[in-house]
Amino acid sequence: MFGSPSFQFRLFGIQVNVDLFFLVLAVVIGRSIRGSLLLLGFWVAIVFASVLLHEMGHALSARLFGQQPFISLYGLGGVTVWRVTGEMTAGRRFVIGLAGPAVGIVIGSIAAIVQFLLPNDTTADTVAGFVVFANLGWGILNLVPMLPLDGGKIMEALFDLVAPGRGARGARYVSIVTALVVAPLSLAAGLFMMVLYCALSIWVNIQELRRPRARPPAPSEAVIDIPAQSVSNDVNQDRDGRIP
Repeated sequence: MFGSPSFQFRLFGIQVNVDLFFLVLAVVIGRSIRGSLLLLGFWVAIVFASVLLHEMGHALSARLFGQQPFISLYGLGGVTVWRVTGEMTAGRRFVIGLAGPAVGIVIGSIAAIVQFLLPNDTTADTVAGFVVFANLGWGILNLVPMLPLDGGKIMEALFDLVAPGRGARGARYVSIVTALVVAPLSLAAGLFMMVLYCALSIWVNIQELRRPRARPPAPSEAVIDIPAQSVSNDVNQDRDGRIP
């Protein structure tokens, strides 16, 4: 899909495309796991499964509303895309946007309980921590009200419920303000990837707002993810920007 080597498979009848760069990046992010190739292997497998399950949350909820989704894992996260086969109301977009983070938060919360019960400083404790981080941590992060994070898409759907047709533009203004607030806080906390993501969000949303009103930005129904892009009238995309 994105010009890099990839492989495909189907899960629950939904086609999944995996860009090999996604796995390479997971290894690069996990490079700080020193002294154990086994732990690095666990980390890559958990990142892969966590992002896939997050996207499956979006995809299965979209299919529940009669859409035909497929998933791609690439870059820092994933994207769920579907061709519209029926009405996609703001309420349905809200459910689809929330479904991905909800999956991660549930899985991560269970993993946190398991980790609490495990002996400290063991391999099992470390692996459970990976699951918590890649699911609960990224799930909560995705709820930040900033496009193209899921929180931004949820906010956009809520705006559309209040003012139909104006949600995307309002959500982009709020996203820019949110990014300007979150960026310095992330910098102070040493979350440099989040700082980069905030910068990307500001740039993407400004570009979308500069488009002529005659061609308004398409709703960003979405990862770790990924700049929002305009899509054709009969295609919706669900993006997640997850920051390791």
